[in-house]
Amino acid sequence: MNNVIVNNDAENNGGGIYCNGKGPTITNNLIASNWGQYGAGGIYCVFTSDSEPKIVNNTIVHNMAPEHSGGGIRCIYSDPFLANNIIWGNTSPMGPQICFYEADVTISFCAIEDVDGNGVDGSWTDGGGNIGTDPLFVDAAGGDYRLTQSSPCIDAGDNTAIEGDRDLDSNDRIAGSAVDIGAYEMQE
Repeated sequence: MNNVIVNNDAENNGGGIYCNGKGPTITNNLIASNWGQYGAGGIYCVFTSDSEPKIVNNTIVHNMAPEHSGGGIRCIYSDPFLANNIIWGNTSPMGPQICFYEADVTISFCAIEDVDGNGVDGSWTDGGGNIGTDPLFVDAAGGDYRLTQSSPCIDAGDNTAIEGDRDLDSNDRIAGSAVDIGAYEMQE
């Protein structure tokens, strides 16, 4: 919770986070510019179906999986719940944002690049509120993934899904009428 996980390399899977077995709660993190050779530059979850990992209010951006799938997130035999995440600008040959295999996944109130096209590989349940609109970061090229005032992610999340009352900057998690999508909350 509340970590900045950037510029890590994994020879196989899970450049940013590797989950094997029990399912964690991954919340309020910036997971950016990580590299997983065969999959999941950002987050890799395997064999965690018995506890259903929760991935909530993260900004998962510019991660790479050059050899296989799931540049942002890859889940195998895992049943995660994803809500209020920004999953954008990740790359891999298959499912550049998210890739699922033998997984029962629900995605709600997330901003996912190419959500209706090739951005997500594998079957998943649309829990509603997902958008495929550019989140409009302050300065993505410079590593500032906070939201601009015109971001479609502001007040667009699900209040019932949040974990904790602070964002990555230790600001109030809900500053407007609803929680923002991503790790950072726009302050009014």
